[in-house]
Amino acid sequence: MKAIFILAMGLFASTAFAQEACPIDDGTPNRHQSIVAAVKATKSCNQAASIAIACEYGASGDVEIAGAAADICGVEMEQNGATKADHRLLTEMYNACNAQWGKRQGTLSESSNAFCQMEATRWMANLTSGNNE
Repeated sequence: MKAIFILAMGLFASTAFAQEACPIDDGTPNRHQSIVAAVKATKSCNQAASIAIACEYGASGDVEIAGAAADICGVEMEQNGATKADHRLLTEMYNACNAQWGKRQGTLSESSNAFCQMEATRWMANLTSGNNE
């Protein structure tokens, strides 16, 4: 379990090093909904995760944004032929995220937990596709 926790934290920490500009301008009306729509409109897990990371707030609104990207990654993982063992590993990674961030107070912790879970799902989608990014 400790190895899963370390892996999950490494995945989450890696998002800080790949910051791109958010494709949705700060002044956009209904910016949050526009970001979620942009994430959902992507063609791949990695694209969805990249937009989510670039547009993160560091607040509870990230739960929906990262969740939309995780949903796309989950579909990709299934399309790649994820096994029961893959699902068990993903559950363990989610549990590690929840152990680290789930019991903390504040919107930054909610954001951190959502992005940790998104990165775990992205990692699994890449693993099941043979793309070890």
